[in-house]
Amino acid sequence: MNVMKNSILIVLFISLISCGQKKLNNPLELTFLNKNLKSLIIKDSVRGLIDISMDEYNEKFANPIQFKIENKSSERYLLVIDNAAKLFFPYDLESLAPENILFFDEEGNSPKYSGTTASGEMLFYDYLNFKDSINKKFYRGIGYSDKDRSWWSINDELKQSMIKIGPKEILYFETYIHLPYSMNRLTGNWYNGVIFDTTKQYHSKLKYRFKAWEDFEEFLTELQKKEITENNYIIFSKELISTNEIPVKFLD
Repeated sequence: MNVMKNSILIVLFISLISCGQKKLNNPLELTFLNKNLKSLIIKDSVRGLIDISMDEYNEKFANPIQFKIENKSSERYLLVIDNAAKLFFPYDLESLAPENILFFDEEGNSPKYSGTTASGEMLFYDYLNFKDSINKKFYRGIGYSDKDRSWWSINDELKQSMIKIGPKEILYFETYIHLPYSMNRLTGNWYNGVIFDTTKQYHSKLKYRFKAWEDFEEFLTELQKKEITENNYIIFSKELISTNEIPVKFLD
């Protein structure tokens, strides 16, 4: 009888350890909160956009995106979005890019992507010049005049790309994306598009990739480094893909 009890206790103990390890392996969870995504049907590639006004496309085919990141662990995590991979995170002047979303048909095949459909306009370069002048004044003011404009720009971008999430915390986010072609709100330009086969049914998952410590440490101020180390943040440098998937609806 005692042998049986001991065996049961051992099995329970092993199960608890396994559950704990599973949680540690997946401390953060990304969830898509949308019910679906909608995409305009464009029969003639980019030329099909000519007959659509910018305002009409903006109003009818912008997908409000809602999602959450949940920390299921007892640790503090710092996530730094890998914007270089065109995986944009919600901030004032940028929508999501098509690369932020995994699309796949009934057989698990991904659609193709078109190239960039427009280049930056003067408004965008005016904005960059304005940001450069602001950064120059700010970083010289806080004692980083020895750094160049590239360092200032990267540090400024890092501040917008950082997510800090505490133990058992849930963070909610809102942004948007146009489909099949995404559009930058600042420039009004069309960017990469998704070439859907509208005879197929597609589903989608949200995706983000995060930078490793060595990828951004040199672009941090001393106080930023101090805050990260003294608060015992763990750098989360894996890829997060939403645990759920949602359908894509095609609209004429």
